[in-house]
Amino acid sequence: MPSILLSLSTSPITLVVLPLVLSVGYVLYQCFFSPLANVPGPLLAKLTRFWLVHKTLKGNLHRELVHLHSLYGSLVRIAPDEISVAEPTAFKKIYGAGNNFRKSDWYGALQGHRRFDLFAERNENIHSANRRLVSRIYSLDTIKCYEPYVDDSIRHFVGKMVEFSSTSIDMGKWLQLFAFDVIGEVTFAQRFGFMDAHEEDGIFTRINRSVASGVWLAHVPWVLRVHNFLMPAIGNWLAINDRDGTVRDYTTREVKNRLGRGSNRPDILGRVYGAGSDTTAISLRAILYFLLIHPDKKMKLIAELDAAAATGKLSDPVKFDEARGLPYLQAVMYEGMRLYPAIATTLPRVVPPEGLYIDNGTKREIFAPGGV
Repeated sequence: MPSILLSLSTSPITLVVLPLVLSVGYVLYQCFFSPLANVPGPLLAKLTRFWLVHKTLKGNLHRELVHLHSLYGSLVRIAPDEISVAEPTAFKKIYGAGNNFRKSDWYGALQGHRRFDLFAERNENIHSANRRLVSRIYSLDTIKCYEPYVDDSIRHFVGKMVEFSSTSIDMGKWLQLFAFDVIGEVTFAQRFGFMDAHEEDGIFTRINRSVASGVWLAHVPWVLRVHNFLMPAIGNWLAINDRDGTVRDYTTREVKNRLGRGSNRPDILGRVYGAGSDTTAISLRAILYFLLIHPDKKMKLIAELDAAAATGKLSDPVKFDEARGLPYLQAVMYEGMRLYPAIATTLPRVVPPEGLYIDNGTKREIFAPGGV
């Protein structure tokens, strides 16, 4: 008998047929017998997470998800064990405070070896403890304390726009230079100097490559683990590791420079270092872009600003509290960020053991089992 089994396991026919049978069985299971088999979606997505990787690498996952939801409704299967939800009532259950939907392994690839990472930390106890440490720092009252320093950067930016008013410039680039200098102003009590130099020093490219690498690896975190295990032999092939290299070194250098300068001026570094230049720049670009392609809306916004300025309700630059009293300005900002979110990827959570019933938009609920 052992000899018969051995001959079967090593015969050419077995080596061909067995993988084929297993593959067919896997496809049949995912399409017809999986707990998510009744959730519609692309065939390839039902079989492998590399559908997500492919769409992410192409940079159109966010558009693809909108398209799929328009075809299939509020629930779309985008991986063997993952569904995309476009049901407002489900958002509160999934992302609401105090829920049992823990962050998935997707976040682990973004956290890496960092111990303090409010965004990616998956342990709820650690996340809650860390959040308490910085909650006062990011409160509205605290953030408003830095408004005079943000205003300095705004004046500098406006001055640069006047300087270049007779020529064409890349506003997307300048908005990122401005956003990064604002982060330097409130974090390190000094602008990075990008607006003065009219250029960045390479850190933008490093950050963009690191983020682009991280978002596709987050869908298949095992690839990152295997790569990092082999890295002593093969070297680093993934830009995401710059978060623990070039980007970390850049931040460390700026921290040392700030501590070396000394200052009585309050800044966030005096409490904690945080970043937001990329998302700020993306939102500013989106708002400006949509205003430019909708000139009637731009003129309506200008009219609101002019009317408020004529009655002495606006400072120069406009203060935060003054801006809150301009309803059309608020609508423009929120609509710009709605149409073009700064984070255009999934933020997956894991369904708790008891599972979740979700309305699929056809008055029929679909059950998502625990672990999805």
